Parts: sequence; C-alpha cells; structure tokens
Amino acid sequence: MRDGQETGRTSAEIAIHRRGARENVLGGVMRPISTEGFKKPSSLSAGGAPLLQWVKIVDLVVDPAYQRPIIGRGRHNVDRIARTFSWSCFAPVVVAPVEGGKFAIIDGQHRTTAAALVGLESVPCHVVAAAREAQAAAFKAINGVTTPISYRGTAGRQSKLPPRRCRPRRTGSARN
Repeated sequence: MRDGQETGRTSAEIAIHRRGARENVLGGVMRPISTEGFKKPSSLSAGGAPLLQWVKIVDLVVDPAYQRPIIGRGRHNVDRIARTFSWSCFAPVVVAPVEGGKFAIIDGQHRTTAAALVGLESVPCHVVAAAREAQAAAFKAINGVTTPISYRGTAGRQSKLPPRRCRPRRTGSARN
C-alpha cells in the first residue's frame, strides 16, 4: 500500500508527522511534552489507576459535605454551559464510586447539571477510588488552584484569547 492509504492521510501530512511537527490552525508548530528543567519527584503515591467510562446522570450524586449547592453565579454557569454546549469543551467529570451503585461527583457538578439540562443521559467520567475524605481533598485540590490562561498569536506576541465557545474557568465557585 502507498503511504497514507491505510490512514487516509496525504503524503504531505505523513511527511509533517515524520518530521515530528504538525501545523496547528494558527500556523504555529506544535511541540511535544518535555520534562527538561524539571526535577523528578523522589517518590510517587498516585493511588490506583483511574478508569474512563460513560456514567448515567441518574447514577451521579452530590455530597453536600464538600460540594456547594448551585446558586447565584453557579446557576449562571450552568445556563452558559447548556447554551453553548459542545463536547470539545466538556472535560470528563471526576467521580468516585459510592454505595448503591452510585458515583459521587468530585468535580463537574455544573457541567453534569448542564448536560442533564440539554437532555443528555450519560456523561464521560474519570472514575477514581477514593474514600469520602479523599474525595473532599480532591475537590479542594482541583477547585482551589487554577492557572490563568494567556494566548500567544502566530507571531509569538501575547494577546487576547481568540473567540471561542468555551470560556476559561475562573478560580473559586465558578470552577465547573
């Protein structure tokens, strides 16, 4: 078979791939992940490997011990997510199995509520094994620290973010 026949790619696309660089939509060259300049941790205690699976929304529950109710700005966030719903902007919901075949939402209550609002029955979930205290700690770790996003245009200059359907997450209660 000729190059590209089995993958449906053109010869030019294969050549770019072989060089290890791909042109993105902004015309820049994408870079691989690099650990250069980082110090490797001396130990790792990551817990069990998570699973990725679709879970029915009716099987997802919210633990009020660490999850806030959806009020005020949170309601506006749910409405915004529902109005502009796009799978490309929907990160998997972080959940942990709990009794009764249910899954406690650690991160993603607002996204899941918006998904239910638009009529979806299931959402993609990142399933971790975590006791209730570990769930609360994970909620705090995920929602308590965020990195501001900046955008660099094709000339490498910092500029405003390009228009998009997904707005960057803010710190605090507007996380989901």
